[in-house]
Amino acid sequence: MKYLSSEESSKDSKVAHEMVRRQVMRLAKVLVLFLALWWASIAWHSNGIQVQVWGCAWPLAGLPGQCVVAARSTETTTIFLNRAPPRAPPWCGQRSARLDQAFAPGDGAALGDVAQVPPGLARECRALDRAGPALLATAQEQPAQKAPAQAPSKGGLSEGALPGGGAPVASAAPVLDSSAKTRRLCAEWKYACEGQQRGQPGSKVRGADRAGSGKRSNVTVWYHHFHKAGGSTFVKLAQANGAGLAPYNSNGNPLAGPAPGAERVPFWEWAPSAQVGWAQKLRRAHGADMVVTEFGFPGPANLVAPGPFLYVTILREPVSRLVSNFFWRYRRFFSGEPEPRLAPGQAPNFQDFARKHVDFYVHTLAGRGEARGEADKPPLGEADLARAKETLEFGFSLVLICEWLDHSAPLLERHLGWAITDFGAFHLKENSGLKDYGLVKRSYGAEWKAKLAEENILDVRLYAQAQVMAADRLARFGLKPPGSWRRPDEPAILIADTEERKSSGS
Repeated sequence: MKYLSSEESSKDSKVAHEMVRRQVMRLAKVLVLFLALWWASIAWHSNGIQVQVWGCAWPLAGLPGQCVVAARSTETTTIFLNRAPPRAPPWCGQRSARLDQAFAPGDGAALGDVAQVPPGLARECRALDRAGPALLATAQEQPAQKAPAQAPSKGGLSEGALPGGGAPVASAAPVLDSSAKTRRLCAEWKYACEGQQRGQPGSKVRGADRAGSGKRSNVTVWYHHFHKAGGSTFVKLAQANGAGLAPYNSNGNPLAGPAPGAERVPFWEWAPSAQVGWAQKLRRAHGADMVVTEFGFPGPANLVAPGPFLYVTILREPVSRLVSNFFWRYRRFFSGEPEPRLAPGQAPNFQDFARKHVDFYVHTLAGRGEARGEADKPPLGEADLARAKETLEFGFSLVLICEWLDHSAPLLERHLGWAITDFGAFHLKENSGLKDYGLVKRSYGAEWKAKLAEENILDVRLYAQAQVMAADRLARFGLKPPGSWRRPDEPAILIADTEERKSSGS
C-alpha cells in the first residue's frame, strides 16, 4: 500500500476543493441565468413582449452547447444572447476536419454537391487562397478599380489604410462555371466545417477577439437584402445561429459610427482587395462574420468571387415585393401619422413609386444600381438579365425563395449547419389593415397584377429562374420545393398571386 506524503495529500485536497468550487460557481451561474430569464419574461410579458429561449442548459453539464435568448414584440425581435453550438452539417465528414478526407470518394456522409467534388479540392482551395480575391466577372475585360486610400475611421470598423490603399487594383480573370463552383464550395466548407461558433469553450482567442468570437473560419457571410423579401427575418435568424454583425449596424448594414443618422459604409463600391481586407478586420476586431447590403451591390468590375465571402439572398415574387415595399415605405401615412416623405395633405402616388423601382432585382444584380428612371442610365436589356442570372448562379451559395421559406428551413441545417431554422420564430407579420389597395388600382386598374408583371418582365423572368436554382439546390440535399410548384419548360411570365390576401415578406 502506497502512503501519500502530507505535501501530496495537501495538493490533492486543493485540487478537490478547486473542482468543487468550480462546480458551485457553474451552478450559481445557471441559477442566476434562469432567475434573470424568469424575471425578464414576467416583466416583458406584461408589456406584450415574448421571450424565446433555445437551449441554455449547457453550463449545468459543463459542456459547449446552445444558449440563445430573444425578445419579440409586435415591432421587432432582439437577440440578447446568441451562443450557438458548433456548426456540423453532415457533409463535413464524421471524424476528420481535413478537407481531403471529408470529400473522399464514397464518403457516405457526403451530400449533394459535395459528393461530386473531386478529391483534390483541398489543394485547389489552398491555391485559390494564395491567388487572392478574383472577380465574378463576365468574359469581357473589366477596367481597373482604385481602392480608397483610407478606410472609414468612425466607429472602429476599420483603421488606417486598407490593402491596396490608393493603388490601382487590376481586374482578375473572369470566374465562371467550374471555377466559380469550386470557389463556392471552398467558402461553404470554411464557413460550415472549419470555424467554431461565438464564445465556444476551448477556442483559442487572442486580443480583441476575446470580446466577440472564438476560433472562426476566414469567411464572411454576405447577405444581400432585397426590401420586403424576408431579409429582416433572415438577419435575426442568422444572429440566433451565432452570426456576428458590425458593432454599429442598421439591420445588419454596417454603419460608419454610433451617432444617430450615421451613414452606411458603402463597401460594395470599393475595389476587391479593399472589400476583403475590411471584412477581415471586422472579423478579427469585432467577431463580425456577416455583413448585409440593402442599398447597394457591387458592379461587375468589383464583385468579389466566392471565397472570402459566402453570398446569400432571398427573392420574393416581384409584384408582391413591389407592392409590399410601397406600403412599408409610407406606413406612417397609412397609420395616420405624419409622413416625412410627403408634403402636408399629400397622398403617396403608387405609379410614381412603381416606375422608380422597375426590374429592381435585375438592376441590382447586374450592377446597374436600383432605380431605372435615371436619365444617365440606358434601359435594361437581355444582357443585363443574363448578367443578373450569372451573378445568382455562379456567385450565391444560397438562393432562397421567400414563398418557400418553410420548405427551405432544413437546407440551412444540412448545408450551413445552423441549429435554429424556424423562420416563423423571427418573422414579424405586416398589418394588412394599413394597406389601401385603392391607390394601386387607381394607378393600374383592375388588372394591376398583370400590368405590373408586364412592366417588370425582366424581374419576373429572373424570379422564375431563381425558383429553378432554389429547387435544384434543395434537391441536392434531399429536399423538395412546395408541391404546387412545377418546373417551367422555359422562363414564363408568372403573374403575381399577391394580394388582398396577407403577404409574408419582411
